[in-house]
Amino acid sequence: MADAQSELEARIGYAFKDKSLIDRALTHASYGDGRKGVRSYERLEFLGDRVLGLMTAEALFRLFDKASEGALAPRLNALVNKNACADVARSIDLGEALKMGRSEERGGGRNKTSILGDACEALIAAIYLDGGRPAAQAFYDRFWGPRIEALKAKPENPKSALQEWAARTGRGVPRYQLT
Repeated sequence: MADAQSELEARIGYAFKDKSLIDRALTHASYGDGRKGVRSYERLEFLGDRVLGLMTAEALFRLFDKASEGALAPRLNALVNKNACADVARSIDLGEALKMGRSEERGGGRNKTSILGDACEALIAAIYLDGGRPAAQAFYDRFWGPRIEALKAKPENPKSALQEWAARTGRGVPRYQLT
């Protein structure tokens, strides 16, 4: 597994000083098949979600300096969610480096959006704890920067356009009903 970790470090452009952090960030709760003492990425995921949210909020605040909170919130939500994190995880082949139980692996766990999203948030936290805000920011800029830039353009997604219009005109969040 050390080789998988080293390869991941090369792909993300960050080498951990404390290897226990990357090890924990890559350990799914199923690893060890329930043995006590195995520390999974769940606590790191909690922190990583907040670090990601802060960096995204700051980037949007600076980029859209005249936008209201209502216009910023949908953009934040588009960037700080399981799908966005899973997309980044897939781009760095994070699934291949994960440690998980056999049944989870057989069930396609290495490519599950929920697992990849959680592991990506854990990785962000591990980088933050190991290298501080500058290291986490470099990771963020590299992998979320293009997503931030794409938001400069008017949204092509009609649902996003509706949400922004509703927020801008004070109509609140739209409710959707499947037919």
